[in-house]
Amino acid sequence: MKTRHLLAAFVACATFSCVHAGQAEICYGPSSSLVSSNPSTNATIFQCPIAGARTLPQLAAAGWQITQLLPTVPDSTNTLGADQIIIQKP
Repeated sequence: MKTRHLLAAFVACATFSCVHAGQAEICYGPSSSLVSSNPSTNATIFQCPIAGARTLPQLAAAGWQITQLLPTVPDSTNTLGADQIIIQKP
């Protein structure tokens, strides 16, 4: 009997966790020269795999939370840089 209650509690918790699982993804802004790097603004369009091509205000309006903004160097020649954002949706 006790095992049945534990199993039922486990299934309930697992179901609740799966139903309320959030999303997260990494997005990139446009590449630019490291010498004349332009900082991101509210008009910068970030390319996101799931959210699509959107600005920071558009992502926020769609329910995404911007958790981090980082400069990156995605180019193997180390001459181009881009801003990377990490977003999540609860």
